[in-house]
Amino acid sequence: MCERTPQAVPRLRFKYATGKTERVRGFSMIETLVALVVLAIGVLGAAGLQLASLRSNKEAGMQTGALELAADIAEELRIRSAGNPAGVLELDYNASEGLPNVPTASCYDYACAPDQAAEFIGYAWKQRLLSVTPVGRIRVCADAQPWHQGQRSYAWECTPASDGKAPLVVKLGWPAHAEDTRAIQGEGTYPPRIVLTIAST
Repeated sequence: MCERTPQAVPRLRFKYATGKTERVRGFSMIETLVALVVLAIGVLGAAGLQLASLRSNKEAGMQTGALELAADIAEELRIRSAGNPAGVLELDYNASEGLPNVPTASCYDYACAPDQAAEFIGYAWKQRLLSVTPVGRIRVCADAQPWHQGQRSYAWECTPASDGKAPLVVKLGWPAHAEDTRAIQGEGTYPPRIVLTIAST
């Protein structure tokens, strides 16, 4: 019986056309830095969009709260227009100046005098303004010309009518950015954003 002698398997060799041995290259330091810069730019862009979205949502919330406050003030003044309580019709409060003074009487528990009721109602409005924005302003007055043509915006000043029958106006406003308390119009003021005309006085 014939036995076959095991033969060694020949090794396969590849020869490149150039005859040179090529080595596998890794990423260089410059390529790595470029990739990191591109990644950082993308992350910063996404963070900027997120910040803009948060600011937009905050602004929308303040706008909604201010509209609700102005509507409630207008309704309260319509109810009390016959009595015309002292102080309420001339309310002017800037939240950046500090907390409002606590009223002398709490009109939830018992009937108050007209001036005490006006003080109490005004205090409640000021507190609601603080809950909407800590740097806003509210003014209630008789104003015959709430729109300022020269500034092309509403104005905080109240212009009386020549016949004494100027409409009652509710004005609310706050800076362009809630954290910015600097003046953006006139001397330390900013234009009202919400203006509601109620009735003639």
